[in-house]
Amino acid sequence: MVRIIEMGEISPPFGINLFGLKGVIDAPLQQIYRGVIPFLMADLVSLVLFMAFPILSTFLPHAMMK
Repeated sequence: MVRIIEMGEISPPFGINLFGLKGVIDAPLQQIYRGVIPFLMADLVSLVLFMAFPILSTFLPHAMMK
């Protein structure tokens, strides 16, 4: 659920984080939209992997539990 909310915050045209970034830097909004596309695609790929293999989201190596 956190991953989906994160995707919503950076997805154009209504991503709230995009408008915050626009207020901080002096760049056109279209350039910011193009810059966020790789991150949005990476989130989409990870979401598909988590849906296909749910064990990935809860996996902890045995060595970390000691």
